Amino acid sequence: MPKRDGISLAREIRKKGDETMVIYTLSTTEYAMDAFGIHALGYLPKPVEYTELKKTLDMIKTLYDVRPQKYIHIMGDEGSQKFRSWTLLM
Repeated sequence: MPKRDGISLAREIRKKGDETMVIYTLSTTEYAMDAFGIHALGYLPKPVEYTELKKTLDMIKTLYDVRPQKYIHIMGDEGSQKFRSWTLLM
């Protein structure tokens, strides 16, 4: 199996849509412009510092919480149950 870098993987993900939130950890700025081109939400320099990681994850949570949610409705003995679609994947 050929090796794949993060930029080519993100390009494949973007072909399927823009919903996925991408954050890069970079040890150099060599690929920063490529990462910018795939609309990454963040760039964390290596070694990643906890405070920067926490700020980035908090930003993602805020963005995720305000976007429209997709739900799956399941009819059961107690009536209809509504689940966020991502919770069923965990």
